[in-house]
Amino acid sequence: MTEPAKKNPIEQRIDYLAGLWNKFAKDPEPRLLRWLVDDDGLRMVELLVEMQNEEVGDIPDLFIRFDVPFTNPHSYPLELLKSLVQQYEDSRKDIAAADLPTNLECPSMQPQESGVQTFARACVSLREYYQGKMLALVAFLTPNTIANATDWIDFLLRLVRVDFPPTIRITVIDHVDRPVLNALCQAEPTLVQTVIPDLDMPGALEEIAETAGGVGPGNDFRKLFVRLSNVVATGNTKPANKLAISALRIARKQKWFDLQAAVYMVLGAMYLGKQDASLALKAYQYADKAAAAAEKSGNPAGGKLVVQTRFARAGALISAGNYAEAAPLYEGTAPLTKAQNDAFLELEAWRMASYCYEMEKQPSKAWQCGQQALEAGERLDDNLRPNSTLPYVGQRLLGLLTQNKADPKYERQVRARMEALVGEGWEDKLVTGEAAS
Repeated sequence: MTEPAKKNPIEQRIDYLAGLWNKFAKDPEPRLLRWLVDDDGLRMVELLVEMQNEEVGDIPDLFIRFDVPFTNPHSYPLELLKSLVQQYEDSRKDIAAADLPTNLECPSMQPQESGVQTFARACVSLREYYQGKMLALVAFLTPNTIANATDWIDFLLRLVRVDFPPTIRITVIDHVDRPVLNALCQAEPTLVQTVIPDLDMPGALEEIAETAGGVGPGNDFRKLFVRLSNVVATGNTKPANKLAISALRIARKQKWFDLQAAVYMVLGAMYLGKQDASLALKAYQYADKAAAAAEKSGNPAGGKLVVQTRFARAGALISAGNYAEAAPLYEGTAPLTKAQNDAFLELEAWRMASYCYEMEKQPSKAWQCGQQALEAGERLDDNLRPNSTLPYVGQRLLGLLTQNKADPKYERQVRARMEALVGEGWEDKLVTGEAAS
């Protein structure tokens, strides 16, 4: 009898996460599970949900993901309801193909009923209609924008306190390095549970690299690069530099310019994280040279790599307070992004150039770059503009007008253009304390 193939490290961790979820789901008291994870853990939880919805997972529950931005606490529940209805409509053909009924109608909002209650009732209705296909329905709330953390906690409190059955669950992500939902857990310790998975993703990546087939410089470089990435995450510079030297030796011999750039980018990020802007800048300068060599050699990814390394260099210059050099670097990078038809990065290049010129007390240049940022924003898809950095461009332009006591007609022009690009409530999308870069 043939033994089943051993699962790879990623599959093992997915099974581990599924076990954590099933343990939570079997408890009849809690309603919300908070995954307290780092960036790697976030990707693994997302993969778990994706696999589950592709019917290759081992969880008997249906997950519905909601990426609706949390910008207005009053309208958010109804935006969730709208998303639920749209996702159901988009799935009708697949549901019918599975010989399941498709005539479920969304419950309408009742008098004296809150939006939270309406959304919860719609979830209950959907689960009951298809109860033979799931044990529980799970609302996976992953707003791509959270305008106010306090409002977000308040909404989740109202949601978990709705009197719905244990067959309806909610799950959310909270970052272990910057958690915002501790108050939620303290307010409702029974209804809200927190799980901190022990995933050891660096170990998983090293195991994959070590067991992957193949010999030669490519295999050797891959192992070194994975180890380098893991050591960099610890901030231990001495072994990181040793691994980088070994990886670079291989990449240089093979004339792998793009991989040389990748090594230098990892080192630059490490030094920037340790607030050593000087060493970070030096690493990014080497990365920039390697990226330029990759582009010159005909590497199809060379152009994009040049843009990435220049953004990294400019960011290091800002960290060092060197706005005078960062401004023209961003400005010179903008045409490169336009040549690649990347309106989002073009917007960012002009926005940051404007910011740096403003910091250098060059309002005329800052204004010109801000106008270029708006033009780049016009080339963004309509649905991307509201969640882009366009509102911050408008904010800076208005600030420049105020600082220089300009004619009020220019403020009206800027506001009119911002409303045309983003919408009437564009200033509501500004987040207090937004970082420059």
